[in-house]
Amino acid sequence: MAGASTIRQRLRLSNVLMVVVPLATCLVVAAVCLAVMWSELRGGAGVGLDDPMDFTGAAEVAEELVEHVLEGADASSALPDDLKARLDDVADSLAGSSMSLEVAGASGEVVYSSSGASAQDDALLAAATSVLGSEPASVSSGERCVRVSSDGDWTIAVFGTYRELTGDAMKRMVAISVVVVLMAAAVSLALMDRLCARMVYDRVMGPLETLRDGVRRISEGDLSYRISYDRPDEFAPICAAFNDMAARLEESDERERRDQAHHEAHGEHDRRDDHGIVRGPIASSLRASRTTCARPSRRYRATSRG
Repeated sequence: MAGASTIRQRLRLSNVLMVVVPLATCLVVAAVCLAVMWSELRGGAGVGLDDPMDFTGAAEVAEELVEHVLEGADASSALPDDLKARLDDVADSLAGSSMSLEVAGASGEVVYSSSGASAQDDALLAAATSVLGSEPASVSSGERCVRVSSDGDWTIAVFGTYRELTGDAMKRMVAISVVVVLMAAAVSLALMDRLCARMVYDRVMGPLETLRDGVRRISEGDLSYRISYDRPDEFAPICAAFNDMAARLEESDERERRDQAHHEAHGEHDRRDDHGIVRGPIASSLRASRTTCARPSRRYRATSRG
């Protein structure tokens, strides 16, 4: 019995698992969500730049890269595909900081845009272009900002988003993380409920079914039936007691059959006389036993009277 997994131990273990496993799952999933959010923050996806100085420095680097790509290109015609592919590479590097790129030719027509311009971006671009001179012009409104520069042939506009004003993106990420954690908790609870049912419920219902079948067999007269149960748990002594009871019943039944067969073999039968009194060896033995049992009570009454 030592070291065996009893039902009580399984109940205790299932109670611990029902608490620990969902909690651990939620903590792990929450840690993963935090890691993803931190990675997104470090990479800049959905967030942006720290301050105007940060944006200005990034925009200057972007302008130099674009000017290098467009060097020698005809500003009065459409850009060839190879130059657009190189500008895509520049735009991809800017996207990590929530920045976008737009290039216009000599006629003012946009020849390249890394993302669709919004009404706010168009308004910012118009305001920056109106004050554009020999030096680049920067205009900001709320969380969005733009820096425009021109070398006479090409006009380069770099758009950006300030980090501290991107609360909506953070709220979305937090909301998604909360939903993911709750779903993980629900799934882990469902799995643990199923596991605990297999650990405890099946271990209880199996022996109960065995005992029920044993009671049914005994009630049908099969006194030789014995329960075969080898699990070292709380049901083992119950099944042993059931087998002991069945053995006693079988022994009593066999003894009664032997006595009856003995009396029948010797012609010893109880019968009623003319007055309706049962006469015979069995009836005599019963009356003798009653008389023996009644004697102490008579002595007790005699002593009480004395």
